[in-house]
Amino acid sequence: MTSNTISSIGSGHVAKGADNVYRTDRYDIHVRADEVQIFDRQSGEWVKVWGDPHVVTSDGDKAGFQEGNVTLDLPDGTKVTVVPTEQGANGTAFVDKVIITNGTAGAEVTGVHDSSGPRFGNVGNDARGLDSRYADGTVLHADQGIDDLFYLDAGGKRTELKGAKEGARFDEHDIANLGGTATSLSIAKAMAGEHADEFQLMHNNEAQMDWIDTAIRTGKWPAGGVNPLTGEAIGGNGGTALSDTDRMELLSKRSDLHEQNMLVFQQLTAESRSLYEAMKQIIENMRA
Repeated sequence: MTSNTISSIGSGHVAKGADNVYRTDRYDIHVRADEVQIFDRQSGEWVKVWGDPHVVTSDGDKAGFQEGNVTLDLPDGTKVTVVPTEQGANGTAFVDKVIITNGTAGAEVTGVHDSSGPRFGNVGNDARGLDSRYADGTVLHADQGIDDLFYLDAGGKRTELKGAKEGARFDEHDIANLGGTATSLSIAKAMAGEHADEFQLMHNNEAQMDWIDTAIRTGKWPAGGVNPLTGEAIGGNGGTALSDTDRMELLSKRSDLHEQNMLVFQQLTAESRSLYEAMKQIIENMRA
């Protein structure tokens, strides 16, 4: 599989590369048959959800769940939701889907337990759409390291997952249906609601850049649409050849559109970081 970077139009970035790895600015998220493993490139720590389903960390913490989704809420705003299959006759479930979001970027992996292996779809900038389709279920927050997981009850009480739970099923902490709210989800919703105009502007700019790319590639004015240079409908000019002047003006316009999107992206990235830090402080206050 060749490396393929997915550019983001918002505050997040999710790239799909070789060997079924989804890469954010900090984490490599490996999705394989019956498992997902998150590797922190900064610290070397990891957490894995696998099998029917078990959760294990690089420092030996153990948990399990047989029903309901489980979401890993990571320090950089990345959110990974693991969706299990329906329980079989013996009550056993397996990892079925993995949903990855970071800011406005996201990816959906299905068929993790299928014999044909994981299938990768919806890689792009639809984090809100993915969030709306999948419940968080139990939310496990990562402290400074992703092998230090904890959850918060309705009253804000913090419970850490530490080591094994002697005497329990497979000596694992039962984390099914504990609830919670992912910080990253709140950020995505807040950013999307407060900055809807900016997101729409960037979307429109991307559409114009795609239109220009088509014109440059074919050497002709595309049939239909609006001329980005004049704002007027193409009408009967569709299909006519571009002049050298047309080509230069379109390339200049594309450069302007790209620069505008990058400026808005930088603004939203800075604001999302500030919002994330504020929400982290809220969680810290809940712990006290």
